[in-house]
Amino acid sequence: MRITKAGLRDLEDYNVFSLYQKDVGKLFMVHGEMDSTAPPEDATRFAESSGAEIVMIPNAEHRLMGPGEMERVLSHAVAFYGKE
Repeated sequence: MRITKAGLRDLEDYNVFSLYQKDVGKLFMVHGEMDSTAPPEDATRFAESSGAEIVMIPNAEHRLMGPGEMERVLSHAVAFYGKE
């Protein structure tokens, strides 16, 4: 794997651990259990450190575009926003 300076800058520019500000309100995440772009372990660690509620979708990849996955995301989002 070749890692370029531009690639490292991109990672830093989009590093949620350094960008997240706790004063934005409640945070909710839906994440694919089989995500190879953003590892589930990192998503779980971020959720724990930020106080976010997280739902893992079994066998789902990063884009959550498998059969029925978008419907599950929508269902979880509606339930989360309905709590307010």
